[in-house]
Amino acid sequence: MYSFSPDLADDPEKLAAALSIFEYTISGEGDELLCYGLENVHYTKENGVITKLPAMNELGYGWAIQFTGRNDMVYCMTKFAECADEIEHAANEVPILTHYEALVSQPEGVNMADLKAYESEQLIAFIYGTRPMEEYDNFVQELYNLYNLGAYLDAATETLTELGYIK
Repeated sequence: MYSFSPDLADDPEKLAAALSIFEYTISGEGDELLCYGLENVHYTKENGVITKLPAMNELGYGWAIQFTGRNDMVYCMTKFAECADEIEHAANEVPILTHYEALVSQPEGVNMADLKAYESEQLIAFIYGTRPMEEYDNFVQELYNLYNLGAYLDAATETLTELGYIK
């Protein structure tokens, strides 16, 4: 996901500096800095528990340069303590909906990139009125005729049946 310029190999000092920054951001101290800011300015810490101070609301988005994952539940419960009930509800009570498309292999004769691009383009045309809704049935037929939608749906049905999602 991240890479360094090969030119750094020719400059050991710059390479060491880049690696040092990378290593710091994945350390516990660096992760806390990126998530919560400065201790005793943006948060306090007692017995390993971080408590938000009002100044934390003034922080930018350090997470954008985080190189490793963070414990999102702890992060959200700390950073957005006023929403703790909603966060808890979302994490523990809201059902997770699975997206099955990634399970389906692209069948021979179907170019999903082209199909999706055309589908998106045409749906936008319907939404903005540049293509009349009376042509919607024609649009669906175009997906079948020009982009082999039937083959994809057959492959999806077969795969999802084999996996037990469709009975």
